[in-house]
Amino acid sequence: MPRPKSTQPPALGKDGLYRDTFYYKGKQYSIKAKTLPDLYAKIQIKKQQLENGEIVVNKNTTVKRWLEEWLETYRKGHGGDKNYRNYVSIVNHDIVPYIGVMRLCDLTQYDLQRTINQQQGRSKSHASHVLNTIRQAFRRAAINGYLDLIVIENLELPKTKKGSHREITEEERRLTLETAKIHPGGLWVKTILYLGLRPQETVPLTPDDFDFKNGILHINKALKSGANKIGVPKTTAGIREIPIPDIIYDELKAACEACKTPTLFTQQTNDRRHTEASLYCLWNSFKRQMDILAGAKVYRNQIIESKIAEDLTPYCYRHTYCTDLQDAGVPINVAKYFMGHDDIKVTASIYTHHSKKASEDARVLINRHQSSKTK
Repeated sequence: MPRPKSTQPPALGKDGLYRDTFYYKGKQYSIKAKTLPDLYAKIQIKKQQLENGEIVVNKNTTVKRWLEEWLETYRKGHGGDKNYRNYVSIVNHDIVPYIGVMRLCDLTQYDLQRTINQQQGRSKSHASHVLNTIRQAFRRAAINGYLDLIVIENLELPKTKKGSHREITEEERRLTLETAKIHPGGLWVKTILYLGLRPQETVPLTPDDFDFKNGILHINKALKSGANKIGVPKTTAGIREIPIPDIIYDELKAACEACKTPTLFTQQTNDRRHTEASLYCLWNSFKRQMDILAGAKVYRNQIIESKIAEDLTPYCYRHTYCTDLQDAGVPINVAKYFMGHDDIKVTASIYTHHSKKASEDARVLINRHQSSKTK
């Protein structure tokens, strides 16, 4: 197989894959493979498909088909796997369901704005990611001549919630605990909910980190984002001691005593320490089981009508831990320590999201105080 023309030989990436690019009619295509022969073969196949018209993108291409091509050509291999998965999730859940069947030539600014408006009431962080994805994908379509650039101009965010995460609802809590009884990731999710850990802090946990005699969990390491390596927390505030609540004490103690691997939470298929990718898969599997318990419609093993909010993430459980501290009357400076926040303003931004229980407790205290003044 002849080697494709290139100014430089294909490089072996950090992911262990060879990657090379080529242009066809002014458009760039990125290909990657485990070996150089496979890489050259894939490039030749891709070129042949383009020559034969098997891969055609033009003004009549649907939005769904264009976004698939955009992800493959302009996002895959251009950044970390985690970023790519985020783009895929946004495309599949926040864009395609609304305008996926439309042709690029029929797309208007009105259609894109209505798509973005679906983010109303969700977190500002997520809505901003959706808006950014739309701008990137359709600007590239405009550059390729498939639509007018004016389509993506003056797009605006709808009214959103401050912050990137939220607390879970009571129904989500119920479904979470029911799912935890039957899913392998149940204890992992409950550990985040009841101890407020960052997902990355759960990865290196060992039985030795738990002091069951004194009811304390020691946090002093975490999975480094994008590196799949264990290191110290990002700030010194991340090094802390968290009380193990009674509600999960026995379950954690039993798991630690039965643990036969270096870390407490491991990949189900190989008993190895979790990576960012495996945590992502674990969470998606857990959330899917939650969805089914909630009554989601399933067809050919695929969920076609979800009942679970798309913005439910593991961080929502950590956020809920903080609001639970507030409801329990834990002082904000103590909550800051338990959460591992470097700045108390971060804790305060959660504490100011008053829950119904916090409001009701405040009402009772005020009434009690005011009544005492009249006697």
